[in-house]
Amino acid sequence: MLIILNTPAHGAQQTSNKGPEPPLPPGPAEIILKTETGKKPAMFPHAKHQAKIGCDACHKNADFPADRRWDFKQGHALCLGCHKAKNQGAVKCDGCHK
Repeated sequence: MLIILNTPAHGAQQTSNKGPEPPLPPGPAEIILKTETGKKPAMFPHAKHQAKIGCDACHKNADFPADRRWDFKQGHALCLGCHKAKNQGAVKCDGCHK
């Protein structure tokens, strides 16, 4: 007798008992992005961005600092770069820096 198992190794589609991933909890409404010198921090409306573009646009971007220590180059590459590319939002210093 030959028994053929219906497993992924034998061509069956693999299914998961898990449902869709639960949504991440919302982040803070606003974040103050400070450099090590503390001069001219940028005010970042996190909740507004999270609602419009989601988490991955920033958090999985190569310019996002893994240690969350921002410097001039990273902040401007990620934030200003995105605003210029989309031709939307603040692109002048006083739009973010207070």
